[in-house]
Amino acid sequence: MSPDPVDSVAVRSGSARHLGGGEAAHSAGYGGSNVGRTGEVHLGYSGQMPAAVISTKPADLLKPLGNTQAEFSITVQRERRRERDRRRRGVQRLGVLPALDACGLEPSGANVAIRMLDGVAHVAGVKTCGSVWACPVCGAKIRHARSLEVAAALGQAERLGMGLAMLTLTVRHHQGDALDSLWRRQEAAWKGLQQSKAWRLLRDEVGLVGMITAREVTYGEHGWHPHRHVQLVLDAPAGAGRLEEWGARLATAWLHQLARQGLSAVGRWAVDVVPVSGAGVARYLEKIEPAPAERPGRAALELIRGDLKAGRYGSLTPEQLAEMVCDGEAEAVRLWTEFARASKGRRFLTWTCGLRERLAVPESLTDEEIAGAEVGGEVVAVVTAPGWWRLVGAGAVVHTLEAAEAGRDVLAAGLAADLRPGEWWIIDAFA
Repeated sequence: MSPDPVDSVAVRSGSARHLGGGEAAHSAGYGGSNVGRTGEVHLGYSGQMPAAVISTKPADLLKPLGNTQAEFSITVQRERRRERDRRRRGVQRLGVLPALDACGLEPSGANVAIRMLDGVAHVAGVKTCGSVWACPVCGAKIRHARSLEVAAALGQAERLGMGLAMLTLTVRHHQGDALDSLWRRQEAAWKGLQQSKAWRLLRDEVGLVGMITAREVTYGEHGWHPHRHVQLVLDAPAGAGRLEEWGARLATAWLHQLARQGLSAVGRWAVDVVPVSGAGVARYLEKIEPAPAERPGRAALELIRGDLKAGRYGSLTPEQLAEMVCDGEAEAVRLWTEFARASKGRRFLTWTCGLRERLAVPESLTDEEIAGAEVGGEVVAVVTAPGWWRLVGAGAVVHTLEAAEAGRDVLAAGLAADLRPGEWWIIDAFA
């Protein structure tokens, strides 16, 4: 579907102007900059959102998801935006990933729009990298969208009378182990486990319908710790005792596969499987909140939202490493660089074949499409590409968004101070 035809719109500069189209932010169908007949600057998705998105509204897809009701407050959204922007700018200075270096900075067309949705300002019309691992901003958007999908799937599984359990597989790790090698060998062990006779027998015994697997990486006293959380969907609920026995037998097969890759694990920590309910899920959700409830949405948080967790027992998440990079810590720079290179191209979340169809969860957008999808809302101001680069150079992007949230006059004053005449306009409809 093509964007609305270009039309004129009255802007603060005192006359009606055409704001010309620009290049798409992604090749996945995101339109350039156009002004519709209603006076709205279209700087975003130009067609229909695929039915695969659980919520068909981009605004619902991209709103922050957190661990308490406070996460949804405007104040917390603004704080998280400032924090993630700071971390992204910090790691961009390292120049490790070219796509990340341009993310949120490089205009995708002739103009950049500032939009307002539910009291929070957003930028539309800049390129995104779509990295769920390395980018603090894109990663949060992608993880949120994935958590919605997982929550929908687990909710449907419960309604169908299926059972839910969380399987965690770990590997012994040592200071000095290279992350790329450790990660690659662990993935090979996981693949070998699923192809083993022991796995097939245990799978049938427990009534496994399918799995959703999320990867996570932390760094601690003993070096890199890549591990996986596997959400199991069973044909019927299973008690903790049955799952514990199943996990103990699975541990033998897992240790065998690790040994084939030159790896090992501490026996009692190698495999952990618990039903997603009550005290069992609390052991996993303690990284997110102190009082978990028996809801599949919270299980989805544990599975997906590694960016909202603080590492346990002194371990550091990649987001915490990025914060330390911003503080200029040399060791954090080395570690984050290793993480960014090792994670590039790796899949964060996988579903077993047929599970989406079984639970009526349609195929999803790609990570890049999720990151590039724009939140929507009312366009309140437009900045030309040269003006935008001036804001970027001054480190004033977040301040500009906060000015927009403070009101029209505050935004106009800020843009007038930072930019040259003709590089910005306030939309007349912005009260």
